[in-house]
Amino acid sequence: MKRLAWLGILIGLVLSISGAYFCVQLTIQQTTGQAFGGVLADLCSAAEAKCDAVLGSRWAVFPPKPETEKPAELVGGTWKPEALEATSTTRFGIPVSFFGFLYFTFMTAWFLGVGRPNYPGRYWHLLPLSVVIVSCLGSAAFIFLMARVLNAWCPSCLLVHSINFLLLIIMLALWPRRPAATGNSPARAGLRAASMPVPHPTPRLVVVTFALALAIWVAYLASVIGYKQSAKANVVQNNLDDISKRAEVLSALYWSQQPQEVVGRMGDSAGSVTENQTAELVVFSDITCVACRHFEAFLTEQIKPLFDRSVRVVFRHHPLGAECNPHVPQRIAKTPCTAAYAVEAARLQGGEEMAGHMLDELFGRGGHLDHFDYPALATLLGMDPARFAEDMESQTVRDRVLEDVEAGHRLGVDHTPTIFLNGRRVSPLAVDKIEFWQKIAGELVSTSQPAAVPIASLD
Repeated sequence: MKRLAWLGILIGLVLSISGAYFCVQLTIQQTTGQAFGGVLADLCSAAEAKCDAVLGSRWAVFPPKPETEKPAELVGGTWKPEALEATSTTRFGIPVSFFGFLYFTFMTAWFLGVGRPNYPGRYWHLLPLSVVIVSCLGSAAFIFLMARVLNAWCPSCLLVHSINFLLLIIMLALWPRRPAATGNSPARAGLRAASMPVPHPTPRLVVVTFALALAIWVAYLASVIGYKQSAKANVVQNNLDDISKRAEVLSALYWSQQPQEVVGRMGDSAGSVTENQTAELVVFSDITCVACRHFEAFLTEQIKPLFDRSVRVVFRHHPLGAECNPHVPQRIAKTPCTAAYAVEAARLQGGEEMAGHMLDELFGRGGHLDHFDYPALATLLGMDPARFAEDMESQTVRDRVLEDVEAGHRLGVDHTPTIFLNGRRVSPLAVDKIEFWQKIAGELVSTSQPAAVPIASLD
């Protein structure tokens, strides 16, 4: 008898683990739109199978979808994005297969932690038996819905429901029975009562079993949420990669932007526009930014030749340092601000030309500017190092950097480099794509677009 009981427990354990595994596949397929291979994929690929109609129906989630919601559709074996959104738990509830996983993991934990209660603890067996009976009623209801309401069969769903009914048979067979009597004399009856085993399971064991099931539920929920977010992120990334490879899309995105008034400063060469210039490029940059250094080289070597040197480049400070940029977190280092101060101090001594030399030298250092000797570089460039050091600490230099920062903030600059071409913002997807610049340069030349929106000056 004990061997049969152990065999029943083993069969129940295998059925519970199998049911949980299949429910995982159904839940992930329903929430992410990515069908798994294996048994379920083979079942749903049958000619009469309509898994997509069942999994996309209003009954596949709890609470059910509104009746006006159209079923999800499959295209080429994958879910449409709108179908993915329609079946997500954030809009219409939780997939029914998720509840199936909770049920099967509870049964798995019960078989592992408790097994079969003995006769004194037989009433504990009512707990999993009641859960199985309720679950079987749910399975019967879903089979009825497939047969009478949806007129569609999901073989993988039927497999899970079949496992459920088999578990009911196992649980009924495992009901604890009274030990066989060995005699009817009062003495033997008293001996049986004295030798009656301790009830199994104990309340403590039941609590531990529930804790095990709860831990599995939490881990599974976290993994499903992470998997779903990862799948959505992959879809978005693939779309962005596709867009970034298509120059015509990037060009259309550029022309869809409304021209903005790029704010300059009194005394800057950015305030003048010559008639033979095709384009004006305003670059909000951080001297210590790796991407900014790469764009600087890309600009010099590849973008400028496309415009036959008829492009005017205007550098604007947007250091990602809290000392001079109140719109960034305080924890960011002050090195970007110090580099920006050095450029403006050079401008005070030698104008635009000296500021350009300082900028080129600092970009050429590869961002390694911690504890950098700026006065020594000023001496190398032919400036007065004492005056340079004094100017770096002056309020005039700080105000000039802050003017750029605030101008960028008003334009929505939140990263570097941020590029404005003739007043229109260039998408970050297009900044380093030569195909975009080739196309946009040809369009600007052919359409004789004005060089830029007039640059206003700060009072």
